[in-house]
Amino acid sequence: MSILGNTIPVSIACPALLGGNDEMIRKYKDKYEVSVPDGRYANGRVKYKREIIKTEQEALSRERELIEELKRLNAKLSSQEKPENPKILFKEVAKKWLKYKKFEVSPKTWDRYDSILNNHILPVFGKKYVHAITEDEIRDYFLENENSSTTLRQHHTILKNIFMLEKIDVMKNIKRPRKNNTEINCIKDPVELANFVASFKNSILFLPVYIAAVTGMRLSEIAGLKWDDINLKKSYITVNRSLHWKKENEKREWYIKSTKNGSSRRTIKISNKDVEMLKRFKEEREATKRDFVCIDTNGNPLSAQTVSPGFRKRAETRGYDITFHSLRHSHATILIQYYRKSIKVVSKRLGHANELTTLTIYASILPHEDEDIADTMGEVFACV
Repeated sequence: MSILGNTIPVSIACPALLGGNDEMIRKYKDKYEVSVPDGRYANGRVKYKREIIKTEQEALSRERELIEELKRLNAKLSSQEKPENPKILFKEVAKKWLKYKKFEVSPKTWDRYDSILNNHILPVFGKKYVHAITEDEIRDYFLENENSSTTLRQHHTILKNIFMLEKIDVMKNIKRPRKNNTEINCIKDPVELANFVASFKNSILFLPVYIAAVTGMRLSEIAGLKWDDINLKKSYITVNRSLHWKKENEKREWYIKSTKNGSSRRTIKISNKDVEMLKRFKEEREATKRDFVCIDTNGNPLSAQTVSPGFRKRAETRGYDITFHSLRHSHATILIQYYRKSIKVVSKRLGHANELTTLTIYASILPHEDEDIADTMGEVFACV
C-alpha cells in the first residue's frame, strides 16, 4: 500500500521505529540506496520508497527531496480526507442518553423525558443516522410540532443533549423556542368556576377538582394530601409533601417527595363550606381506612397519568380547553382579578418561592392596578 492509501508521519526520521532498517541511506554495491517510509503493506509491514543514487552527496540531497515531497503529500491528504461518519442510529444515542439521565434527574422529570422521546422525537428521528440529521430537518420538526411553547423548549433541550453526546453541533444555530407569555387559559369568573366544579359530582375526580379550585394546590400536593394534614376544627390544610409516580422494571409505583420548594410547605385557610365537604368525604372513607384524602378507583393515590386525561376529556365535553393545572391558575386569577387580592397574599397561598414569581405569571391579569392609579390621579386633579 502506498502513502496515498496509508499516510505515515515523515517526521519520524528513523525507519527502525516503523519496523525497518536503522539507516535511510546505505551503500549498495558501488552506489547508494535511499529508503524513505512510504506506507504499509496489508500485513502491517512498513513499505519503503527506494532509489539508487550514484554518489553519497547526491543520495543525501535526494533523501531531503523525498522527505519534503512526502511531507507535502501528507499535508495535502490531511486537508482532503474527512473521516467517514459512523452509522449510528439516533434512537441508539437517545436510549443511551436517557439511561444516563435516570441517575441525574428526579423520576418525574425522567418520565417526562421518556414520554417526549417515545411519543414525539423518536417517531421522527429514531431510524435516521444521528450524524446524517440536518439542521433543516430539526427546524422542520419544531415548525410542524403543535405542542405548547413550554413543551417545545423541553424538546429542544432533549435534542441538544442527545446530539452533544455524539459531539455533533447541528443545533448550534437553532435557538430554543421562546416562552409563550400570552394570556393564561383558565376560568376567570367565580360562579362559572363553581358550576364547572359541580359538573364533576358523582365522579372520582370531584374531590381533587374541588380542592384544586378552592385552594390552588398543585396536583402532586393534592395526591400527597393525608387526612392528618386537614384540621377540620380550625379550618385549614397543611401542605407537607407531594406525591409522584415512577416506572421501575415495567411496574408503576408511587413515592413521596418534599414540596417543590421551602415556601411550598404552607398552611391554607379553607371555608366552612369546604370543611363540610371534606367531613362528608372523610366519613365515607372511614371504612376504607385510607390515609390519603384523594384516591383512584383501585384505592391508590392519584397520578397525573390517570387524572389528567380524564379531566381533559370531561372539560372538553363542557366546552373548555383547559388542563387540571388550569384550576390553580383559575384560583389565582379570580383572587387577583375579580376580588383584587394582593400579590403578596396570593403568592403565599400558592406556595410560590417569592412574589416576583406570582407577578411574572399573572402580570397579564393586573389591568385594574393601572385603572386604580388613573382614578386616583383623576381625583387629585379634579379641581384643575
